[in-house]
Amino acid sequence: IHLSVDRFSHLFSETMGVSPHRYILDLKIKKAKQLFRQTDLNVREVAEFVGISDPLYFSRLFKKQAGVTPTDYRNENNR
Repeated sequence: IHLSVDRFSHLFSETMGVSPHRYILDLKIKKAKQLFRQTDLNVREVAEFVGISDPLYFSRLFKKQAGVTPTDYRNENNR
């Protein structure tokens, strides 16, 4: 699209209200929540599915975004 990374990031943030990194992270956590509600995949499997290879890092990100651990989220939102 003939934009520098910085320019793209600036325009994206201006348009979407969040940085590209935050936007992608929000999508990953949203998908993870859906998987926890609708499947029996474990935390490692969900982390890998959304593109995060380290399940401990995924758990920290999830808790920071969702306010609860992945396991607690699943227990509160069982199918």
